Amino acid sequence: MDVTARRLAIVGASVMVSFSTIFFRLSDSPAMVMTFYRMFFAALIIIPLALWRCRSGFREMDRRDLLMSILSGVVFAVHIAAFFESLNHVSIASCLVLTDTAVFFVALFMMVFFKESVSRKGWAIIALTFGGCVLITASDMTGENGLLGDVLALLSSVLFAVYAMVGRRVRSRVSTLVYTSILYSSAAITSFAIIAVSDLPSIACGPNDLLLGLGLAVCCTIFGHTVYNWGLRYEKAAFVAITTLLEPVFGTFLGFLIFGEVPGILVILGSVVVLLGVYLFSVDTSPEGE
Repeated sequence: MDVTARRLAIVGASVMVSFSTIFFRLSDSPAMVMTFYRMFFAALIIIPLALWRCRSGFREMDRRDLLMSILSGVVFAVHIAAFFESLNHVSIASCLVLTDTAVFFVALFMMVFFKESVSRKGWAIIALTFGGCVLITASDMTGENGLLGDVLALLSSVLFAVYAMVGRRVRSRVSTLVYTSILYSSAAITSFAIIAVSDLPSIACGPNDLLLGLGLAVCCTIFGHTVYNWGLRYEKAAFVAITTLLEPVFGTFLGFLIFGEVPGILVILGSVVVLLGVYLFSVDTSPEGE
């Protein structure tokens, strides 16, 4: 695949992921139930393809990579559930923008656990971005449970950073199909287990929510996260940063068109600051040669 086609695929994947907010908002089921169906349908789709194309990859996978892939799925399931639950309390714009701060948590984890340093410029950008988060949070505190929604969005961001770091290490040795088949299966089992031990009645839902769960699996997971994760292995960090910014921008636009949801002025100002910070930080921390 040439560079242009690959980049178009990554941009398309970012747009596909943006639809997750819409599909969930249209559903009537709890966040964890929709997380289960999203992961369950994604696993049903990806596992046969992985067995057909990469059967030897499962046999050659060592125990450490298998366990890390399972762990990544556990974290991914909780990330999605926190993201969905956040949407029950705050605007689509707030949720997407705050979740997009995962790049900073990756840098923090790399600094704490792998002794990687952050430049003075990087810290300045982090401070700027934190100011944007404060503006968004200040706006959401005026609504019912708005602060809870912001906390859940930030928790979702932290979990996504963990998932991305674990997955990055596994994908350097394991094919995308093998990794995602284990990832999605683990996430489906995790969400089912949480439902089983929680006070949620069951995974039962109506046909409309089943279709929305299938849409989440196909549109946002298979054509979103799977393609996106594949493309991240080939592109520069600066380009990736630009494509991830499509998610809150496009998601907010869809929220306005479908739900008539207009972000408040503080959310808009804070979002601009946060998205600018994410982009600048990603460019500033790009490895040399990228």
